[in-house]
Amino acid sequence: MDLKRNSVITLYLEGKSNIEILPNLKLNEKFVHRTIKRYSETGSIKKRYGGGWRCTATAPAVVEKELTALQRSKRLERSKELIRLLASGELPNLVFSDEKTFCVEQFLNKQNDRVWLKGLDVTRRQGADQIMVWAAVSEKGRSSLVFLPVGRNQVKINQQIYRDKVLIPGLIPWARNTFGSRSVGLSSKTRHHRTEQLERKIG
Repeated sequence: MDLKRNSVITLYLEGKSNIEILPNLKLNEKFVHRTIKRYSETGSIKKRYGGGWRCTATAPAVVEKELTALQRSKRLERSKELIRLLASGELPNLVFSDEKTFCVEQFLNKQNDRVWLKGLDVTRRQGADQIMVWAAVSEKGRSSLVFLPVGRNQVKINQQIYRDKVLIPGLIPWARNTFGSRSVGLSSKTRHHRTEQLERKIG
């Protein structure tokens, strides 16, 4: 390929036009045009890197998770604790919990289902009725499912409601029945789980 480009540039430097170069070398018109353009802009026929699609900010090759010093220290502390539990034989006491929210309201296109009555105040509804399902699993089995309505007419779930309505009635009885008096480690990515009161109750 470089030999062809060199031939194009040689004829170009001799003063020949693109139309005159084409029949001599029997090359594609676009190839000749791009070769001469590259030489005119850079003074070389070498490939210019950096062409093509640019990487976006969310491309896997660009994204790099940044951890703060506090996050790194917490991960190190938890890793050491897992190693300790594994060495002492307490790792089966580790419980993983998570939840999932499901929409329980039938799909409805309100634009196609209108009833206009004289003298009736039109109410506005936003959102759909939902229910949250919680469960915990460990090496010894799984807990019972806990259901918690989280629709538009329900109170927004905060740390206290999550603890009182989900974790305490769902996790503690199952954990005590499964593990007895032994302490249980709770692992979850949900911020509602991080409460000292709950840790004291489980322990």
